[in-house]
Amino acid sequence: MEKQLKILVVDDDKSICRWLNAVLTEEGYVCCAARSVEEAEPLLRENRID
Repeated sequence: MEKQLKILVVDDDKSICRWLNAVLTEEGYVCCAARSVEEAEPLLRENRID
């Protein structure tokens, strides 16, 4: 079984975050999204992002 890579998408445009999340998930990645650095920092601390 192949390991799924976890990607963090950071963009202030909500539609871009949703689109990238959908595309990356369809390609087999686990995706987290944040709309600012402030939102991204806790995700980086609490999750193992590849």
